[in-house]
Amino acid sequence: MTPTHLSRRLLKLLFVRRQNDEIIDFMDLCTGTRARPYSVLRALSALGSAGLVDPHRLRLTLSGLAVATALVRPAAGAAGAAVPTHEQLLPGLARCAA
Repeated sequence: MTPTHLSRRLLKLLFVRRQNDEIIDFMDLCTGTRARPYSVLRALSALGSAGLVDPHRLRLTLSGLAVATALVRPAAGAAGAAVPTHEQLLPGLARCAA
């Protein structure tokens, strides 16, 4: 598994687990990404250096949350679910623009 691919999988996994209020530990990350512990440790270190993850707490930073949301969101839209319009997401915005 390439480091970039593993980093993306880690971001997605941290995002989904935190969204579901699940407890996250290091071995769950290894199992969830199907990667060896040393590879996960290196990827967490790289993501920590980039400012996307707090590797000690296994949590996304605000920047990491934005990146993970962008990574997870297109997969949900590709499943056939209708992608909401801006008016549906922000109903007040349509009234302000009118």
